[in-house]
This record gives sequence, structure tokens and C-alpha cells, in this order.
Amino acid sequence: MNTQFNYNNIKIDEEWEWYIAQLFFNIAQKCQLAPKVVVEIAPGYRHKIAIMISQINFDGELYVVDNNKNVLDFVEHKYKQLLPKAKIICIHNSLENAIDLLPNNIDLLLANHVVDDMLLEKYISKTKYNLMLDEAFLADSFVILWEDFSKDKSQVELCTQFVYETFEKLVMQKQIDFAIISQYKSNLFLKDKSLPMETITQNCFEKIKTLFECDENKTNQMLDVYPFGDDERYLGEQLLDNTQNAKNWIVGKTRGE
Repeated sequence: MNTQFNYNNIKIDEEWEWYIAQLFFNIAQKCQLAPKVVVEIAPGYRHKIAIMISQINFDGELYVVDNNKNVLDFVEHKYKQLLPKAKIICIHNSLENAIDLLPNNIDLLLANHVVDDMLLEKYISKTKYNLMLDEAFLADSFVILWEDFSKDKSQVELCTQFVYETFEKLVMQKQIDFAIISQYKSNLFLKDKSLPMETITQNCFEKIKTLFECDENKTNQMLDVYPFGDDERYLGEQLLDNTQNAKNWIVGKTRGE
């Protein structure tokens, strides 16, 4: 473990982690999923997925792919607390290069809000992006970076195609029984601070979505859940139209060849 990095200093909104985890959990429950082999893509310093998996009493193999070694140190620490019966296999690599290291048969593919991260990492390089994450750069730094990115149309096209082809490669090379992937808009967008980021990310997400068989009507029904009951902070139209809208989720099987 890298003793120079203290992941305990990472600020995490535990309430938000639990809220998003309940959306994943409700989908898994409604779809009657009981996976034994799960792959999670790029969790970052977050544990929403681990909370959800713990709620379905997961005791199988969980493969966690992330390009940041410090993130995987965090995963090994946090996930083992939440998933004592699971076997957690951390893969320190990009998704593109990790595909060959993943099992051929995957019961459940999970990812929360990863497309924007993958785009930006491709744009500025793994090393620079990891530095931004580890040093908790201010939101304004990300806004400026996304604005610069959006102005370089050739890079936007190149990075979008790269991320799409990475998912395509994963889908074509592995047998994936089911996938739950979210890409709701960030808090920056809701504060009108990063419109280019969400436009680019949404376009890429829509391309990825074509690789899966998604029924948005059914997904919206599964997302019609209120984890915090009548807490008005989680009942606002702007929030619900974002985090609990099927357009921002991939739920279903792969289309195959």
C-alpha cells in the first residue's frame, strides 16, 4: 500500500453514497439478480456500488478495475469492510487494458458515473488525471479543463470514439449477462457551471447505450423509488429527472454480435 497517500482524508458524502446505492439496489432487486461474478469499472474514491452489492448479500468474486493505485488501496480497505464474504480482485489498469484480465463470463457489469472520467482521462493522460483526483482539485479546475476540452473538436471526437470502442471491445470479448451503468449529470451541471462536460458525456453515453438492450419504460419504473421517504431534498424535480431518469442509465443485457 502507498503509505504516502491517506485515503481517510477523502471527503465522502455518505448520505449521497447511500442514496445512489439504493437506486442500483432497487434495479438489482426488481431484476432478481443473484450474481456470482461481478465487475465494477472505475469506482474512484466512492463506495456506492459496494453498498449495493452488500445489500444483495454478495459472496462471489468482485473484480474492480481502476487506473489509480491509490483508489484501489481505498477499495481494498473500504470494500472488505462492506463485503466480508466476497473475494475482491483489484485490477490496476485502464478498462481497455484490463479486458484480457477479466473473466470470460461476467454475471453483472456495474459502473457509476464513469464516462466523464474516462473521457477526461483520455484527454489529459492517466498521470495528470490521477493527480487531480488525489489532490482533490477544486471544482473550478475541472470546469476550466472541460471548457478547454470542448473547444478541441478533434479531441472530443477522438476521446468519445475511444471510450465507446473500449466498451464495445468489452462487450464483444466477454459474455456479460447483465449491466447496470449510470451517468446522471454532475452537481456542476446542476449549478450551471459545466454545460460542455455534460453535452460531451451524454453523447458518448448514448453511443455506449446502443451496445445494450435497454427498456427505458421498465427502467423508469424501477427507478420510481424514494430511499429517503418524504425528505424534500431528494424529491426535487431537477434531481429526480436526473438521477432517476432512465435516459441516464443502462439497464439490460448486451446486444451481442
